[in-house]
Amino acid sequence: TPYCYPRTVSSQSFSSSTSGGRKQVSFAVAYKLVYETIHISEYTPDERCASWYNIRDLKSFKRDRRDTARRIDQGRMYDDDCVRGVENATHSGSRLRHHHIVDGINSVLNEQDLQDQDGKWNPDSLAFIYRVASEESVHLARKRGLQDQTEIWEDLEQQQLHLRQCNNFEHAISTSTTTTSADTVHDNSMQTIEF
Repeated sequence: TPYCYPRTVSSQSFSSSTSGGRKQVSFAVAYKLVYETIHISEYTPDERCASWYNIRDLKSFKRDRRDTARRIDQGRMYDDDCVRGVENATHSGSRLRHHHIVDGINSVLNEQDLQDQDGKWNPDSLAFIYRVASEESVHLARKRGLQDQTEIWEDLEQQQLHLRQCNNFEHAISTSTTTTSADTVHDNSMQTIEF
């Protein structure tokens, strides 16, 4: 049975900061759902099989990803196709990713050659060259992350709405049950009086 500890979801529940030149992103827990469970060492073989992916499952995921990428390439997606995680498996996504990787590697190798010719070693320059070469990849990754964040917030808000509706329903039921119980006692007492 889950224990739910909802908190209000807001755009202020996350922060972004820079410390020492490194960017960090942290998210406050907006919704905490805790399940009591047993340790994996206490699982039966059947429970272990039901809880973990097997080779057949992994092959199926890979096949589904490939099939979804093929449909995207052919422009005939299904309504329930999820493109998240399939971007690099499409023809255009694969080419773009390969281009970014090769561009980053070549940029660093060219800079290393220049440094060898000058007889100087500058790791900060290598890092800068790679950072410039990977800017587009960073931009795309950040864009995907923001899209994921938006979807997560929307899902959390839907879950909180559902939880509030369930709590309101349970409250209405408990109030109704109390009223019904009181009415029953009253009716029984009236019946007793009538006899």
